[in-house]
Amino acid sequence: MPRFPPSAPKTDEISFKRVLLNTCQKVFERTDDLSEEIRKMNAPDQEAEREDEVRLLNLRTLGNLRFCGELFLKRMLTEKVVLAIGQVRKMTV
Repeated sequence: MPRFPPSAPKTDEISFKRVLLNTCQKVFERTDDLSEEIRKMNAPDQEAEREDEVRLLNLRTLGNLRFCGELFLKRMLTEKVVLAIGQVRKMTV
């Protein structure tokens, strides 16, 4: 795996795996924020837009879950992490 130079002078090098996992975590955390924004769209004139946003959020979430599954198959995610992701997604549905 490639390694990247540290962003701060006295920190260790950052691996590609760490960058990828941090990015995945941010995407999952952002999904919760988007879900909350969609819940706030309750005006009658926003119904069509809300349905579109829900559909896109569901597609994005499914894609993220599939990506995590692929990372698991490549042994970049542990079983513990995959199960935790599944539990969090189950609670928010």
